[in-house]
Amino acid sequence: MVSAFYSLGSRDTTGEPARAGGVHLIARDAAGADELMDGFSPISDRGAIGTVGRLGAPPLSAEGAAAYLSDIAIGTEEEFAAAFDAYSGAGPDWDLHASRGHLAIVIGTQVRANVLRYYPKAVTV
Repeated sequence: MVSAFYSLGSRDTTGEPARAGGVHLIARDAAGADELMDGFSPISDRGAIGTVGRLGAPPLSAEGAAAYLSDIAIGTEEEFAAAFDAYSGAGPDWDLHASRGHLAIVIGTQVRANVLRYYPKAVTV
């Protein structure tokens, strides 16, 4: 529920991804991330929440970039760390990507502080 609530502010008034918007769900492993995706996708498909994306493709690819701009982005700590590294060093064309992730929800694992420092808000469940 928290994910859905915070994802509401991840778009601007024109429906485009907003700076400092989006919820990042950080799973323990790829299987956990896939489970989350399986749970959120049907809800998104029905229009009950915004877009949901599963990280895993290279961050600077079209697929990886689209997943990261989702209202709810799902991945592992390693996938988010790779995205942070890629977007922070990719230049001005990737500024929007570098600014995403208002809330991190860490599910069933410990996440290194160097990953959590990117988020204004983070919670572990």
